[in-house]
Amino acid sequence: MREALLSVGAAMIAGIVVMILHELPKSIIYYVRSCPEWREQPGYQQRIRRTRKEIGKLWKYIDPIGLLLCMTTYSGFSKPYMYRMKDRKTNKIAGISGFATLLFLVVLNLFILRLRYTNVNVDVNQLTSVHEVCTIVIPFYFFYFMAYISMNMLLVNLIPVSTFDIGLLIAGYSPSKYFSIIKNDHYIKMILLFTVLVGVISTISSLVMETLLVII
Repeated sequence: MREALLSVGAAMIAGIVVMILHELPKSIIYYVRSCPEWREQPGYQQRIRRTRKEIGKLWKYIDPIGLLLCMTTYSGFSKPYMYRMKDRKTNKIAGISGFATLLFLVVLNLFILRLRYTNVNVDVNQLTSVHEVCTIVIPFYFFYFMAYISMNMLLVNLIPVSTFDIGLLIAGYSPSKYFSIIKNDHYIKMILLFTVLVGVISTISSLVMETLLVII
């Protein structure tokens, strides 16, 4: 029971952190690349301040359904800041940034696990003191789920949903194809939910993580 509670709690916290770290760089890219255009418009200072304030509201990047999926299937998704980018290059940069951030989180946390926990046998039932739980079990679960959820989220973002990273890349390379995925967004999301619930994403993710652990 204790192991299950620790696992769910760590997955929830890791999911929240991954969501924020995934979306915040894209929001900053949108802000930085949009500022020159806004300066040519009336009331640009108010718009800049308002955008800064909105981007800084980190809780807005947490998708409730995505977080629930992170806690149950470990394959969730975040809620993007609802920017509208007309510049195709900005879409490309934001899409690549999203994938790069998730990949960085996967490698970083796997490296930490490899470095710190290779020779540690993490068995909750054998750890009785609060100190052992706080210094060994909780950090292990956190780093593990940071890597696992980041890997799953990276794979989820390969599914062509309009607001996902791949959607931004498609918008950058071919706006006409982007409009076609918007029209079919409902069906694509059904496919996404199916692949998550039947474990396709998590199975592929586990294989990739095992390979990365051998390489790191």
